[in-house]
Amino acid sequence: MGRLFEYTKKMMNDIRATFTRFASVPLLLTAITILVSMLIENAFSESNRQIIERIIFSLIAGVLFGVALEFLCERFDKLKKNRIVLQLITPIFSLIYYLLLPSDSKTEFVTIIRLIVICFSLFAFYIWVPSYKNKDVFSNNALAHFKACFISMLYSLVLSLGLIAIYFAIDLLLVKLDDNIPAHIFNIMGIFFFPIYYLAQLPDFNSSDEQMLDKSRNASIYPKFLEILVSYIALPLITLFTAVLAIYLVKIVVTFIWPVGQLGPMILFYSAVGLFLYVLCGKLENRFSQVYRKFFPIALIPLVLMQLYSVFIRVNAYGITESRYYVILFGIYSITCAVALILSNKPGVIAILAACFAIVSLIPPVDAFSISRTSQTGRLESIMTQNNMFSSGKLTPRSDISLKDKAEITNIMNYMNQMGHTSKTSWLPSDYDHYRD
Repeated sequence: MGRLFEYTKKMMNDIRATFTRFASVPLLLTAITILVSMLIENAFSESNRQIIERIIFSLIAGVLFGVALEFLCERFDKLKKNRIVLQLITPIFSLIYYLLLPSDSKTEFVTIIRLIVICFSLFAFYIWVPSYKNKDVFSNNALAHFKACFISMLYSLVLSLGLIAIYFAIDLLLVKLDDNIPAHIFNIMGIFFFPIYYLAQLPDFNSSDEQMLDKSRNASIYPKFLEILVSYIALPLITLFTAVLAIYLVKIVVTFIWPVGQLGPMILFYSAVGLFLYVLCGKLENRFSQVYRKFFPIALIPLVLMQLYSVFIRVNAYGITESRYYVILFGIYSITCAVALILSNKPGVIAILAACFAIVSLIPPVDAFSISRTSQTGRLESIMTQNNMFSSGKLTPRSDISLKDKAEITNIMNYMNQMGHTSKTSWLPSDYDHYRD
């Protein structure tokens, strides 16, 4: 009982310190939790609901920005002196992000993709930044983040299920309770408790304080079960998978029959898992880990090149969409990482390159949405020009074209309407309505 009390006391102290250390981040998480609770209770009209959702998006981006800013301040002493003042930038960032969000409901899918990419780039950046100019620290940092995330997720899930079990017991045996309570429990545990406890377990990786150094050392201790899982289960499995893909590559070279659909997602998954394992085994010195770190980057390059070729076959036939853009970008990223790892053996490049590639995918005119819109608009104009429906920027309706071309035009227009691209197509009328016109 004494050990439980001590552990609970330590956990509460860590959480309390998190509110001071990350300043505005807990406030943003509190605001998100409250707004989501209000959405659960249907407290807004449909038009106001869309506004609240955009506010939540901007607050989520602000949370990741605030965490990245804190790790940046801890890495550089000049910034650390002004840490409290700099943390005031976080709510300003959220406000600017909100003002830049499009209000058109047709662009909601685009807004979500942008949010995911921005959050991913900030996450990759704040994992990497404590190890800047110190390659030996990155694997320890990544392990600390992985352990903190796993433990926080486990605690959040157990607490959520326990509270929901108590809710159902009271609801069935004692008194009828509100049906929305389980949703509120998951909201509080998932949106507030999980990130707060995750941050509470992370040390100041660049601190010279003895207590923080102890916390950092404890956070980077490799659990025995994880070492066994990574070294003797995950690495042999991905090695076998590599062998299968290599044999398949030889088969393609011999038969010259290229796959067009199934290969891309398979190698995408393989590359992501492989790079993740490369980071996880960065501080392991057993034979499996050493061999994997030496040969995985070399094996990755021809396999990703095969994936890119299969994707380009699809692009040549159907043009670029956001999903194909990111598959191609991730392929280029994987090859860049492989080359960098072969030359330098610094696993930190995996994170910083991920952040850089993610940001590039959002910068016009090379962003995913601009290139996809240009590609699909070009396909549409080409098909209509071949059928004498489009000339000098003017449309001429025709019904006597082939069913194949009708289907292609319909599919492209459905896609462009879904992504909100029709409003940016110059030759469409300003009052164009997709289902009416």
